[in-house]
Amino acid sequence: MSSRTLTELWRFTIDGGAFSPNIGDVDNNGVLEIVVGGRNGFLYYLSLEGQELWSTKASEQSLRTPIIKDIDDDGQNEVVVATFDGSLITFRNNELLWRFTRFRAIVEPPVIEDVNGDGENEIIAGSKDHTLRVIKNGKELWHVRFNDWVYQPAVGDVNGDGENEIIAGSADGTLRIFKGENELSRLEFSKGVWEPVLSDIDGDKVPEIIFASGDGFLRVLKGTEKLLEKNFRNPVFTPSISDIDGDGKFEAVVGVTPNSTYILKLPSGEVLASYRGIAGDRPAIGDIDGDNKPEIIIGAANGSLVVLKYEDDQLRLLGSLRYPGSSVYPPIVYDINNDGLNEILVGVRGIGVIALRYVSP
Repeated sequence: MSSRTLTELWRFTIDGGAFSPNIGDVDNNGVLEIVVGGRNGFLYYLSLEGQELWSTKASEQSLRTPIIKDIDDDGQNEVVVATFDGSLITFRNNELLWRFTRFRAIVEPPVIEDVNGDGENEIIAGSKDHTLRVIKNGKELWHVRFNDWVYQPAVGDVNGDGENEIIAGSADGTLRIFKGENELSRLEFSKGVWEPVLSDIDGDKVPEIIFASGDGFLRVLKGTEKLLEKNFRNPVFTPSISDIDGDGKFEAVVGVTPNSTYILKLPSGEVLASYRGIAGDRPAIGDIDGDNKPEIIIGAANGSLVVLKYEDDQLRLLGSLRYPGSSVYPPIVYDINNDGLNEILVGVRGIGVIALRYVSP
């Protein structure tokens, strides 16, 4: 499938399709691979050309987006993948290292960072079973319980004390900040709080917390101080943060149901531009047309993939595709064929993984 400006380079078909892929050196040979978890329970390693290198049946249910990182500080990457049946599974190359099975429902893609100050990485994951768990070497260090689904957390030093905190949102309407297993603060809202995003928007080397929620607000916190509460009056998707207009300062790109996308200055909330026709979670931001300016690539639950560009104080449509009957998950942008231009990689429900390139009309 192609449009006037978006052309498929390749597609890798997976029974049931796939969530968003990831890219990293999974066999530690200095060459990058694509890793994708299928809705059929298989984990796949692909070459950047879309050829299958290895696969294994990891679960009887869907796999989430895999995370590629050195989890045990041995200088080699591991692959950690969450499942719909309550497991976290870790591989080194194609060797199963361990399987953690204490969750009782869908597990969100984990975050891998040092959260107890020992200088080594832990795995932090939320779940539909209302828990947030911290895991090391396949063993649970601790967990805390919420009153509803816990989404993918963020990890960073948000209070400037030199140590990481865990920031987690939940469908129960809370945003909670933890130092280790100790809760530092809790904010409560009327609807669910999605995945928080951390970004140092004021340049003081301490990241702010940016998050969206089902009550229609996009909020920015500095510690627990509210810098912004922007009311869109409809549920808001998790934003992406980048310098869109080239002024050296950060903006938020945020989708608002049912089908609008906004660019906001941070932390003021000033609307730079908006586009009606698409809304999606965590847009990809990157230069795909070679002009050294970022494009915005959005996947949506209605099967649409849209490329937008901010110029002349407006968001302009560069290209779009539609995969009827599918959902297009958050895309990623990377130069997979080493031609100096970034391509788009996207997971699509009912299809699999698709690589696309932008061709100027």
